[in-house]
Amino acid sequence: MTASVAAINNNLGHIYRLIFHLSSLKYFKLRILNNQALNLKMPTAINEEFCYFKYLVICHPAFIDELISLLSYTPNLSHLYCYNIIETDNNMKLEELIKLTHLIHKTITTQSDDS
Repeated sequence: MTASVAAINNNLGHIYRLIFHLSSLKYFKLRILNNQALNLKMPTAINEEFCYFKYLVICHPAFIDELISLLSYTPNLSHLYCYNIIETDNNMKLEELIKLTHLIHKTITTQSDDS
């Protein structure tokens, strides 16, 4: 499933939580057309909240800590593509944070947080 959104109410976490409940979905791509940084705050997943995506494509800005929380819902992920991940001074190295057992391909582009 691919979703391209032109306008959103600043709560991407709500969209991801809805999509994660689609148990037969194996591929999801979310693209925000205006490329604005939005709220992706999500609690870390517990066992009952796992989804079974194999492929996840994130085409919108997100902070590293938001990405890590999001990935806690996808333990079976094999392919991850993230564009515009925002690094801040207090972030650990991204490579150290993303530890998914089944991950065989990862593409991540980052940008600095200028705020």
